[in-house]
Amino acid sequence: AADPAVHSARADRLGLALLVPTAIYIGYFGAGAAVMLLAILSLGHDRDFRTANALKNLLAGVASVIAVVIFIASGSVAWAPTIVMMAGAFTGGYAGARLARVVPAPFLRVVVIVVGCIVTAVYARRYWLLPSP
Repeated sequence: AADPAVHSARADRLGLALLVPTAIYIGYFGAGAAVMLLAILSLGHDRDFRTANALKNLLAGVASVIAVVIFIASGSVAWAPTIVMMAGAFTGGYAGARLARVVPAPFLRVVVIVVGCIVTAVYARRYWLLPSP
């Protein structure tokens, strides 16, 4: 464990093992995927948060494109809501990338963690504490 190269190799194997189910999840649902990908990409590495964020965007994009191809080929796409969601995703992605360049990395890291915790708490509360209608 004291050798950073060995630790990094272990973290890389663990990260790869975690990326496979996460990629499937992204293709099927995707909510909260950014937080999961950032956590996986941060395993065992002291890389810059902005680099991890860019890699996260690339991985999520590739997983989403593969899912889109599968859904289109199977005829499972409702096109009207899809167009609206695509417009929002492109706008948010562009604005987020611009903000990531100017917002300090430590602050951005805290925001991602806080938002991830809030979303987790809200959905856990809805799932476990609120009765189903």
